[in-house]
Amino acid sequence: MDDNSLTNYLKAQKKLKQISETTLLELFSPLLKTEQETLIQNILSIEVKYFLKQKACFSQEPPIIPDIKSYKSLTPSGSEEKCQLGLKAASSGKCGAILIAGGQGSRLGHAGPKGTFPITPVFHKSLFQIFCERVKQASEKANYDLPLAIMTSPSNDSLTRRFFAQHQYFGLKESQISFFVQSQIPLLDFEGHLFLNEKKQIAQGPDGNGNLFKEFKKQGLLKEWTDRGIEYLNLVLVDNPLADPYDFELFGELITSQADLSMKTCPRLSPKEKVGIIVSQHKKPIVIEYHEIPNTAHFNEEPAANLGLFALTSAFANQCASLELPLHKVPRKALRFDFEVQKVIQPLKPNCWKFEAYLFDIFPYSTKSTVISYQREKIFCPLKNKEGDFSPNSVRKSLTAIGIQ
Repeated sequence: MDDNSLTNYLKAQKKLKQISETTLLELFSPLLKTEQETLIQNILSIEVKYFLKQKACFSQEPPIIPDIKSYKSLTPSGSEEKCQLGLKAASSGKCGAILIAGGQGSRLGHAGPKGTFPITPVFHKSLFQIFCERVKQASEKANYDLPLAIMTSPSNDSLTRRFFAQHQYFGLKESQISFFVQSQIPLLDFEGHLFLNEKKQIAQGPDGNGNLFKEFKKQGLLKEWTDRGIEYLNLVLVDNPLADPYDFELFGELITSQADLSMKTCPRLSPKEKVGIIVSQHKKPIVIEYHEIPNTAHFNEEPAANLGLFALTSAFANQCASLELPLHKVPRKALRFDFEVQKVIQPLKPNCWKFEAYLFDIFPYSTKSTVISYQREKIFCPLKNKEGDFSPNSVRKSLTAIGIQ
């Protein structure tokens, strides 16, 4: 090793000792020099404080919410007055939209970012095209070039940017589109240890959408938008083509209520539906993720579902950028390099934990939140599965029902 390589190796060795992962050093000797350097850089990129937070998840009991009750203070949608108020704010340059699009289309059998999946039944428009066309329509209505920020992941960022450039930004001006990248953290095996997903690479995954505002601020977009006078932000997920990035009524609800955030909802279909639920805590709405709902929780009627659709003020987004949100561990399947057979193993069942911060964990920090209820068929039909519910077939039926071909 040259002096620089040796210095980095010693730094990596020290870091592994800090996090009790020194067995990783045993993998160095069979690696080529360039492979060793890549692995060392992987190790140096690990944030010790955050890694220890991941490890702590193995001993933490799930949070107990006493006396779980559905959140009942729902505001019905359909207010023309709020629509006009939101439109006025957008026309004044006070509104912005963020599209969360870090996922890949692998579960759909699609190579590439999920947003590039062709979803409409006749013209085969991609998810990205649908959202851009909605932004363009809203811009024409507001007579203002409304901005769209897109959160990508390290694995799909370059492909996403290239896709937009190849399609001339789907009729939007290039200046209307911004990109920022969510961060990654290591995956851990079921024993709580690091592992490699290829010979020289520590297995990693996106850290969830909860750190969205941290990255939005860190990468300069929050300041840029605030300096432009943007006061209200709307968030939508790329896998839900019924989501409206510029729902003027939602902006109007946020402005009228003078809340930190306002979210959209509809009733959960059944206890088997894999969506979080909105419950009441200290008279405020909070969310419990579907796999964390206690078996003892029973409701007289289906509670409001968390759809991942909400608007918030830029001031609250700035506050959220400094929050240390809890991590949730979720079982995942991940490639693993086996040194004995010298090849990557494709697992048939979950073999590790992925750690994610969730956006809904910002809700308890709000001074005031409101929930507005919509008809499901107008706002929610996510693309999740290759077949069955929430598959391309079911999503295309929903799009046809609202006139999108």
